[in-house]
Order: sequence, then structure tokens, then C-alpha cells
Amino acid sequence: RPRLDQHLGERCVRMQRIDIKELLARFMTDVIGSCAFGIECNTLENPNSQFRLMGKRMINLPKLKSLKVFFAMMFRKQAQALGIRYNDKDVADFFMNVVRDTIRYRAENGVRRDDFMQLLIDMMQENGAGAGESLTFEEIAAQAFVFFFGGFETSTTTLTFALHLLAQHPKAQRKARKCVRSTLAKHGNEMTYEAIKDMYYLECVIHETLRLYPPVASIHRMTSQPYQLPNGEVIPEGVGVIISNLAFQHDPTLFPDPLAFKPERFEDKTFAKTNPSYLAFGDGPRMCIAMRFGKLQTCLGLAMLLKSYTFSLEDCDVDRPLLIDPINLMYGPAGPVWLNVERYVEGSKSS
Repeated sequence: RPRLDQHLGERCVRMQRIDIKELLARFMTDVIGSCAFGIECNTLENPNSQFRLMGKRMINLPKLKSLKVFFAMMFRKQAQALGIRYNDKDVADFFMNVVRDTIRYRAENGVRRDDFMQLLIDMMQENGAGAGESLTFEEIAAQAFVFFFGGFETSTTTLTFALHLLAQHPKAQRKARKCVRSTLAKHGNEMTYEAIKDMYYLECVIHETLRLYPPVASIHRMTSQPYQLPNGEVIPEGVGVIISNLAFQHDPTLFPDPLAFKPERFEDKTFAKTNPSYLAFGDGPRMCIAMRFGKLQTCLGLAMLLKSYTFSLEDCDVDRPLLIDPINLMYGPAGPVWLNVERYVEGSKSS
């Protein structure tokens, strides 16, 4: 946590124009690298770290590769028969070697950490587990890879959009900052888990950002049994289905004034849970397994930044609203996202 504040503090004593998307991607790479692999990536200071470079290659695919991945998602058996793979071999080998080296190092040196990797290692070494209950090395590597892939890019995209929206809406930014600072005052100015959970308005900002810009804009499922639609038509078993949560969340009959940024929609804490049209994390037994972790790290990043910095758009040559990248697997902004960043001063016009 101190590294992000120190990294920005050295650059933003006065107003600076920063590509906030790149900064947040590097920060989230460090967070996920530590939590998923137990490795200090130090990507904030070294933007060309191996984790950052591999993360870019996982997400920023060439057009032909994106088409192949889409084909593989919709036609799994045919893709397997054709040998289509999601990741290039050297990317997959990199993560396999990281997991292998981490397991070996901890075993040889008696190292334990309170992180996701340790949970997986314990499950692999679990004594007395029945058939199929303990994890294999390949399963650990797959889970760590999914944790990294699903964690750093989705949170980066959400934070980027949230800060851009707050820069467009100074009143909401001031309210969010007041929420952060007043909550921290009640918690001894410590950024604890309890303090983060108490920042109710930040959660509203994040939910509204996800409603407008869900990083995963369509949900892919496969029918496990025949399903009858309201119009009487039946979808057979084993058919791939695409559900556009973006369309649901922009539907004016479900969300009045749907293109407006209104965090207050979510001030009723049950709204996000009980509204079936809000699908930012999916739904059902296959909904996002890391929802709580993702919301926590996004809230933490937003709280850290709003506590000490103000964000604005003046003189930034950015598109309003941001252009969406049509090739990226995530529903995210195309190219850099430039914001003016300045250290917050109590009593200033940003207060």
C-alpha cells in the first residue's frame, strides 16, 4: 500500500497528467502477484516486469487470436480438435514455472504465507483426502492462473472507469472522498478491513461503475438440461448461450436514465443483491468466485487514491465518454486514459 502512495506522491506534488489505466494495471499486478503467487512483482517501479508483460499478452490479443478465442468459447470440442489454445505456450509455461518454483521454495525453506497460494498448497498436501478431493499440481497452476487473469484486469478496468467518472462528476468525487476520510477518522486512520467495509458510498460508486461498464459484458453459459423460454421455445441441452449483461444494465425500463452516473441507485444495500438485472458478477452457481476479493481490492485502491489525491479532466485530450476497445477480451477503454492528478489539500476547492 505505501508504494502506491509513495509512487504517486513523488510525481503529484503539483498537478500531473497521468495515464491512470497503466498506473492501476501495474498496481493491481503487484496486488494479485502477492496474493495469488506470494511474489513481490514490484511492477510499480519496474513496468517491464515479467508479470506485467505476461499480463498484457493475456489480455491484449491480436484480432486473429481474439477470433480464435471466441470460437473456442462457443465451440469447445471443435476448438480442442483443432488444437486452438487460449494462451501462447510461453505464457502458459511462465505461470506453470512460477507456481512450480513457489511450491518448491516454500517446501524447501519451510515458508508459509497467508495467501491464496498457501491454501492451494495445503489442499494438495492434505492427508486423508478422498479420491478427487486433493489438488494436483496442474490444478493448482490452473487456479492460480485464473486468479491472476480474473483479478488484475477486471479490477484495473473498474478502477479506471470509476476514477474517470468521478473526474467527470466532481460532486460525487467530493462525497466519496468525504466518506473515505470520515470513515478512516473513526478507525484510527488505519486502512483496515473493517474500515474499508464501512465505506458505504465507495461501494455504491463501484456498483454503479460496474453497471455502466461491466468488464465482462457478456456471460457465456451452456445448458445442462433442456430449458423452456417464456415464449415456449426450448433450448436443448448442451447449447452455448450468451447473455448480454451490458444490455440488461443499460435498459431504461430496468434502470431509469441508464447512461447517467448515479451511485445513489445502490444506497439501498439490498439493491445489488436482489435486482436480477444487475449481473456485473454473473449469477447462479457459476457467478464470479472472487467477487468479494475483487470488490475489496477495488474499494481499497479507490480509498487509497481518493484519500490523498484529486482527479480532474481539464485539458486532458480524452474522449468523453471513453472509447471502448473492440478487440480486448474485457469491456475496457481503448488506449491510455489520461487524468490530471494532484495531491489533495484540506480546505481546497476539491474538499
